[in-house]
Amino acid sequence: MNGFAGFLSRSLRGVRLVEFGALLVLLVMVLGVYLAKASAGRERGDITSIQSQIDEDSKRLRLLQAEVAHLEEPARLGRLADELGLGPAQHEATADQLASIRSALHQVTTAPNGTAAGFSVAKPFAGDTHNIAGKTGTAESSQEEPHAWFAAFSPTDGAKLASVAMVEHGGEGGDVAAPIVRKVIDAYYNANP
Repeated sequence: MNGFAGFLSRSLRGVRLVEFGALLVLLVMVLGVYLAKASAGRERGDITSIQSQIDEDSKRLRLLQAEVAHLEEPARLGRLADELGLGPAQHEATADQLASIRSALHQVTTAPNGTAAGFSVAKPFAGDTHNIAGKTGTAESSQEEPHAWFAAFSPTDGAKLASVAMVEHGGEGGDVAAPIVRKVIDAYYNANP
């Protein structure tokens, strides 16, 4: 026997080299499996430790949220205002304040710089004869386009009708939601001349 077959048939102290090599490969495989299991056990321990930290942090977060909710209770805020000498808040607007607010809201639909008039691409209130007051809005969203909204009432003095439109991911309130409200108001006045 010569060559590789002759090499494998050799024996060393009564054990053929091929058997010795197979035993060595088996030992390496067993050692590899043992090391892999030991490593997985350590990682499992790390995961358990991290999970317990997350659970503890979640408990702390819930406690903080409960504490904030307690701190924001109206009665508690009222006592704090009294302690600081701030007195009760005035909840009613004066007649002059209300007239000023109505005028500002009417300018949203009529003034050249109004967000539902001059600045609006759609110009939905051009030629308005219904004396409409309103407020445009644009709310951030997680998508590229913001949410558009518009709230209005008519007539400005002694409102008979209120309407709100909100278009998710629609863009600017004066361009998208205001024309919808204008159609609602026009339909109301057409039905109730």
